[in-house]
Amino acid sequence: MMEPPKRLSRQVLKDDTNSMTGLDTIPSYSTERSEATLEVIRSAYERMVKLQNLETKQAEAARDTAIAARQAEVDFHKSIVAMREVVRGKYGSDSLEARNVGLVRTSDRKPAKPKK
Repeated sequence: MMEPPKRLSRQVLKDDTNSMTGLDTIPSYSTERSEATLEVIRSAYERMVKLQNLETKQAEAARDTAIAARQAEVDFHKSIVAMREVVRGKYGSDSLEARNVGLVRTSDRKPAKPKK
């Protein structure tokens, strides 16, 4: 798997965009270099803008998904806490049911060491 290239700075991209705009003011521009033709430059610019917009949308979607996942985790935890409270209230803190849902039974706790 290839490493992606490093991001260009905003200033470099701004300067490149200004250069492309400035190229439009040169009606006699032509070149033998295929990668420097006006058509290739415009196509590369349009592709860049399209992919930047897609990246922005995907980043927003990922951020929204992460927020939703964190909220789901909190909701799940709150449900478990509520269930444990019900088990503790219905069956008691020292019951096998309390231990089965992850609570430490009162009788299983180590006695406190006496102060000297």
